[in-house]
Amino acid sequence: MSLLPRRFGRIGFVALALAALLLGWRWQQAQRADATVGKQLSAAGRPHLVNLFASWCGPCRVEAPLLADLAVRGVPIEGIAVRDTPAGVRSFLARGNPFFVVRLDPAGHIQQALGTAGLPETYAVDARGQIIDRQRGALTPEAAARLVGSLR
Repeated sequence: MSLLPRRFGRIGFVALALAALLLGWRWQQAQRADATVGKQLSAAGRPHLVNLFASWCGPCRVEAPLLADLAVRGVPIEGIAVRDTPAGVRSFLARGNPFFVVRLDPAGHIQQALGTAGLPETYAVDARGQIIDRQRGALTPEAAARLVGSLR
């Protein structure tokens, strides 16, 4: 009977230690310089945002109103539809199109070159077409403000 509490104590300690290691590793990954910064993403021109999205992506639908608000405020946004169909993209954009141009990435090659596995992702791109900042996952107002601020 006395082995049961001790056994759970060891299991709990091991679980806690593994959780601490995992959190430490994730923090270290987040602190590393983003490997996409400095990569060429767009043609040179003006600073703008690039948003990777898909019509089948739930978080992409969630962030769409924020992208629309940015576009209304004059923030130029390029869209890249990843692993999607032209019909799916048209349907998605029929609800609102914040993009000044939409490129199709039907096989996910652009997404793979950027080293991302999930959608959506948004990049701040300078006038030379190089990535200067990145937001993984759906935009939040804070992340949008950070990205837009980096364009100045």
